[in-house]
Amino acid sequence: MKIVRRKQMAFYDYDLSEQVKAGKHELCDIERIVRFSSLMYRFKELETSVGRSGYGIEVGIKALYLQFHYDLSDRELEKRLRFDLGFKWFCGFTVYSETPDQPFFCRFRKRLGPQRVGQLFKLIVKRSEKAGLLKSVFRFADATAVITKQTGKSETKPWEREKTP
Repeated sequence: MKIVRRKQMAFYDYDLSEQVKAGKHELCDIERIVRFSSLMYRFKELETSVGRSGYGIEVGIKALYLQFHYDLSDRELEKRLRFDLGFKWFCGFTVYSETPDQPFFCRFRKRLGPQRVGQLFKLIVKRSEKAGLLKSVFRFADATAVITKQTGKSETKPWEREKTP
């Protein structure tokens, strides 16, 4: 027997805040502490009045944050935004909302530019550290070669041995 799926229209949309309970999902804490909406005034010059409205700057910045936080590629982020209720809620989408696709993220990063991305993440880290969400720990890994023992003649390769007279 073949299962046929039908598209049905919904009379109402689900409230995702009920699904992503405050305090039980890490994204709720991040949203409460970082307050992305208060960072948007720094990027108002990116909004244009030409063309369609699009997804908006806040959606782009939140998606960029999710991508870095969860170490996702553009394609993985596209899938997670489409199917993960926590991601949808965090970016302000409803269950049935159309979410951005992979080229949107690439265009948004290019438009934002590396300097603005750096400024944005410095602000996010600063707020997260202040609230105790992140700890400021400096870790240093040294990758220099360390000699552990001296090799004797018997341990060297035959072609590297000195010829004795």
